[in-house]
Amino acid sequence: MADIIKLQAEDDQMVEVPRNVAVFSGTVKDMLADFGDEDAAVPLPNVKGNVLAKAMEFAKYHVENPAPESEETDGEKKVEKHADLLPWDKEFIEAVDQDMLFNLMLAANYLNIKALLDVCAKCVAGKIKGKDAAGIREVFGLEKVFTDEQEKELRAQVSRRGRGRDGF
Repeated sequence: MADIIKLQAEDDQMVEVPRNVAVFSGTVKDMLADFGDEDAAVPLPNVKGNVLAKAMEFAKYHVENPAPESEETDGEKKVEKHADLLPWDKEFIEAVDQDMLFNLMLAANYLNIKALLDVCAKCVAGKIKGKDAAGIREVFGLEKVFTDEQEKELRAQVSRRGRGRDGF
């Protein structure tokens, strides 16, 4: 069993991490179980090298500093839910630019790293909390899709439907 796992990103960049860090990713853990303990690199075609390295930095920290756990429920340990980000997670996610944030979110989903996906989602939620559509467009640099007249008509249609079975 190899102690160091080589992860190969889509741009052929290699990221080498200890096994316990690599298997923090459910995807990598499953790939290692399926393909055995070969010395060959684990191909991760949906993640760029710089993003993979950042995700593994997150994994390494959380392997070395596990979140506090609550009591066992039905034989499973439950990690306590934190409304706010832990200090290290907050510092980690605030240090990345918006492009890296969204790439990390995609990578966390592909790599099946729930803790990283949660941190990214909380960061995005914090950026848009309390903002109207114009404020959200400004935060993410998005152009307005509808004219004021089209937007007014859409709002009227939604208002006429009410919040019934269509979810509006």
